[in-house]
Amino acid sequence: MASTVKKTRPSGKGNANQPLPAGSPGEIIPPIPATALAPDEWGVRMAHAGFGIDTDPAVILDPMTIAGLLHIRDSILEGKRPDTGADQKPLSRQALAVPRHSEHRGNRTGYLADHIKRTKIKRSGFEATSSIVPPPNRNVYVADERKHGVNLLTLAGKSGEVVRQAARDAVAKIAQGGKVPTNDREVEAEDIK
Repeated sequence: MASTVKKTRPSGKGNANQPLPAGSPGEIIPPIPATALAPDEWGVRMAHAGFGIDTDPAVILDPMTIAGLLHIRDSILEGKRPDTGADQKPLSRQALAVPRHSEHRGNRTGYLADHIKRTKIKRSGFEATSSIVPPPNRNVYVADERKHGVNLLTLAGKSGEVVRQAARDAVAKIAQGGKVPTNDREVEAEDIK
């Protein structure tokens, strides 16, 4: 007695219970190998699998924002653009004449990189929100850089991929029964170096 894999459309989407093309997502019922039944057995052998996940959205948002925060901090310290990973535009001779923490843009004292923060996570049902913001005394600098085409606080390109990977890693850990520690408090980059 052989079992088959059945893929059907979820109800409410297209033609319910119509077969889906091979390789498409859908309900997958794993086959029970014929060797699972003894030669003298007949009938149906039942199996049950349980799966539970934490539906608190902060469980995924916390690692996403922390990964984004660290990526932005590291990009500033390394003189890279957070969105592309390319080098920042070099500083002028006048800017380099001032004593600096580093020759990279946005890193004259190191204050911006260390004090970028993730705001407190706010929950509302199955949604959670948080922002990554610069320290108030660096708002003008961040705005000026944006005018020149450098968005330090972005989810575009490489920054977005870092954040998406953190979400995938958190979901994978949850799906494997692991616990993802969650901190919903405000966090500055220097606190998680």
